[in-house]
Amino acid sequence: IHLANAIFLLMKRLEHTLWIWIAGGILSIILNMALIPISGILGAAISQTVSFFSIALGMVLGAQHLYPLQLNWHRLTCILAGMLLAAILMFPPWADTPTTSLLLKLPAGIAVAVATLSTIAPEALHFLRRRK
Repeated sequence: IHLANAIFLLMKRLEHTLWIWIAGGILSIILNMALIPISGILGAAISQTVSFFSIALGMVLGAQHLYPLQLNWHRLTCILAGMLLAAILMFPPWADTPTTSLLLKLPAGIAVAVATLSTIAPEALHFLRRRK
């Protein structure tokens, strides 16, 4: 999203970002009104996730339209799908107590972070290995 904001700023098209954020805010309000009565706090979380995802998607697509970048969309989609799968798997508690659940999830979270980092920026892992 920061790269997209920079593109809008450099192209002097910040008014586009205003409309994207307004649309995301309206979507958030509509989803909150629909989901909170049904699902409570989980509905609010879903609403915020969907609205922020739509804002991010709007910013990236809008920036791509203004200044096309060569992105590996397949790789990006695979990374996002993997992170979504990890989030879904880590959502329910893994143990009876929150502390135990967190301790069980910690290695999985670290593994997901390392896998994501190695896919996005493998040179960062090489840098960390050299420092030891």
